[in-house]
Amino acid sequence: MKALLVTERQSLKETVDHHIGPQGVAVIHYENPLKAMDNIVEIDPEIVLFSARDYPRHWKPFLIFLRNHRERRSTIFILLTPPKFDSDEAAKAQHLGVNGIVEDSLHDSAQRDKLKAIVQRYKKIEDHRTNQRYAPDEGDRMIFVFSHPFNYSLVTGTVRDISGDGLRFEPFNTDQLRGLEAGTLIDHAGLRIGDETLHPPCKVVSAGADLRLSFHSMDPEERGLLLSHLASRVLALKYT
Repeated sequence: MKALLVTERQSLKETVDHHIGPQGVAVIHYENPLKAMDNIVEIDPEIVLFSARDYPRHWKPFLIFLRNHRERRSTIFILLTPPKFDSDEAAKAQHLGVNGIVEDSLHDSAQRDKLKAIVQRYKKIEDHRTNQRYAPDEGDRMIFVFSHPFNYSLVTGTVRDISGDGLRFEPFNTDQLRGLEAGTLIDHAGLRIGDETLHPPCKVVSAGADLRLSFHSMDPEERGLLLSHLASRVLALKYT
């Protein structure tokens, strides 16, 4: 899951990342709200966090622009505000389709819990995307290789299907799977998707003629890249 954070403060980025990063959210920081607006289609965030303190005149046009293209349940908009935010402004935010208003200091545990709760409430968007399985074709440029955890040989083959949870892999040489069984951890792996190379630790679910793997403690940013890639491929197939 990707979050676009619009603020001029690096300290706020670090604070937000600290609190929602463990929920599997990769935080992408923009200091310029106009550039963020220009690039929002490319970024394709599930969450937008916007600092009303830093940009009091920009959050309403940004929110209107977002809601003209995406509904409240498809992209979350969280307004980060100073304490004692004006009630009229808060009412305008609700009218324009904000999903939540949270004080930006996040020193108060109640505000931290509120932010996490909003993210968790809408996290089923990611869960839906995570469960989508995709069978790549030759045009996907999807490659998976890993180092055998016991004999350190390089295992290569074909990705038969993949989701945000894991993948099914058919090796070029099934003899290379000897010694692998359910529960075996694979710490050194490389997954090429498009122009990106990810390094997801994996756990063996089952081993036979093919290998079923689950992603184990995957880096949140890499997970966000994978989910975005899979969603774009599923969408492309839908309209082909």
